[in-house]
Amino acid sequence: GRAAVQRRSKGSYNLDTRMPCGEETVMTEEEQAKWLEEKTAELNEIMPITDQEFLDEVEELAWGWGRHLLPYADKRRHETAKHKRKTILKQKELFKTLRLWHPLVLKYPTFMKRFDTAPPSDRENRDFKMNVEYLANEEKIADFTYADLLKETAGLKFTGEQWVLPQVGDVVEGTVKAINEDGAFVEIDSSRVKSWAQVPTRFSSLRPVSSVEEAGLQLGRSSQQKLLKKVLDPLYLVKLDNAWEKATDKYNLAEGTDPFFNVTVLKMENWGASVMTEDGLVGMIPNRDLGEKAGDAGMVGSEVTVRIQQLKEDKKDLINPQMVMDYPIQFSYSSVMKQELAKKYPAGSVASAKVVSFQPLSMDIEIDGVPFTMRKVDITGSKKIFDPSKFFVTDEIIKVYCVESDPEGGQLFRWSIRALEPKPGAILYNKEQVFENAEETAKIFYEKQLAEKKRMEENMDLGDSPLSMFEGMSDKPEPSQAAPSSILGDDEDDGGLDF
Repeated sequence: GRAAVQRRSKGSYNLDTRMPCGEETVMTEEEQAKWLEEKTAELNEIMPITDQEFLDEVEELAWGWGRHLLPYADKRRHETAKHKRKTILKQKELFKTLRLWHPLVLKYPTFMKRFDTAPPSDRENRDFKMNVEYLANEEKIADFTYADLLKETAGLKFTGEQWVLPQVGDVVEGTVKAINEDGAFVEIDSSRVKSWAQVPTRFSSLRPVSSVEEAGLQLGRSSQQKLLKKVLDPLYLVKLDNAWEKATDKYNLAEGTDPFFNVTVLKMENWGASVMTEDGLVGMIPNRDLGEKAGDAGMVGSEVTVRIQQLKEDKKDLINPQMVMDYPIQFSYSSVMKQELAKKYPAGSVASAKVVSFQPLSMDIEIDGVPFTMRKVDITGSKKIFDPSKFFVTDEIIKVYCVESDPEGGQLFRWSIRALEPKPGAILYNKEQVFENAEETAKIFYEKQLAEKKRMEENMDLGDSPLSMFEGMSDKPEPSQAAPSSILGDDEDDGGLDF
């Protein structure tokens, strides 16, 4: 009997259900009224609501509590919904105020009597009352106010930048928590959101792997992932972006980058070789850049050093191209081999070359297996129109002169037969004699080439016009001397291709 009287009078066996923490806040009734008025006004500015909006929210909640459209009747459920609705509407102003402090109070109106509402004033009045001391004590212990909470969460709407949920395509941070044969399970902790996602094995790397461990994923390791349809397509897309950025920097010769790639030859095709970089990017090398390696099936599986010739950013997402035009990257194997040749053949050197093919304005040759293109203007100094295929044959071994070379930069700029002619046009009527005396003629030409270069530098130092160095030059070199490189102009190029 005594316990029942106590419950009816006080509402609970416990006179104070608050858990003590630190020094409790004690306030007079006047202080409580003033504190609550000031705080409520501040919170109302952040999260305002009209009477009609408040009533609409209550009716919506009552509909959810009662679930009146279910096919079976549950009088207790309906009665509970009515009781909760009556509880709120009986003290509408109190609940309008209390929602500012506890947003869930409208959803659980009868549950709040055990927390921050004061005990009933007497047996006849069972209305709730705000426990102001409890609210003030909470702010003191937390070291931030309820207003701070509402401001941080934009009035519980969570519309600030720090609360934006990650969208499909966003990169998020995740920690590997479990690994199995299907992939890895990752805990996402990004944008203040915790969730789980899976990293399938096939999406864990650009390169073919049999497990996520081969892709570098380990338990407890944090990595960046990219969201794709509520699951993670992580290292595949993230690594693709990183690898493509790295390739772009190499292609543009960004400061601190090495322009060369080590690639693995995947297969040989009739148009060239399909290769893959260490980062997993797929590319191709055309036959013209493979030189003597074109069609060599023994290259499959080997590693070669290449340089990017062309990037197709619109094709970067293609990881299994089927046609030549679908490859996102075109590499050049010959440019790397030319770097080695540049160290072997400086300017003034004579090299043996093999004739490969003929073009309307040029002739293709190979030097130590490296392909080059020689323009018609560099074949002879003759003013007559000629067809190189009438004087040379495919696979013929000839000698050529290195006009310009840059061993430090790793480039060979120009090869010439014309520089080996003792007289203009000699290669057309006495080819064997020209090649037999090639080394001696090359020495004479190189000395005059250096003298011409020195004269040009002196003219530039004296402040002469850049065109003054060509004054007095004869269009026709004298028969008794071979012209230096500056005189090996493009006057007979017939629109030939530069390289």
